[in-house]
Amino acid sequence: MCLRGKSKQTFTSTIKDNYWWQANFICRYKLSFDWSISGRIEYFSDPNNIQIVSLSPNVENGTSLYSGGICVNYKVREKAILRFEGRYFNSKKKYLFLMRVLHLNTCCG
Repeated sequence: MCLRGKSKQTFTSTIKDNYWWQANFICRYKLSFDWSISGRIEYFSDPNNIQIVSLSPNVENGTSLYSGGICVNYKVREKAILRFEGRYFNSKKKYLFLMRVLHLNTCCG
């Protein structure tokens, strides 16, 4: 059995019960050889709190949120990019959450 905060999940449960999904749309526009801008919109759904654990005991199980981001990218070298990113998260439920993964998505495009 795995315990994290107020969440409790048994390893004997089926895969049907333990799922989450995410969809996103990413675009990038090159301003010059070294500069580009990127944008991203995402939807994340975790109905059984597999990836996200609620820190508030008053919130029912299940998490869904929208996210958007804008990036300014500078190509430092052929395989190195310096990125400045602003992100916004929105959810119908007003609560704090703890990510059990490093990030929903690794980059902006």
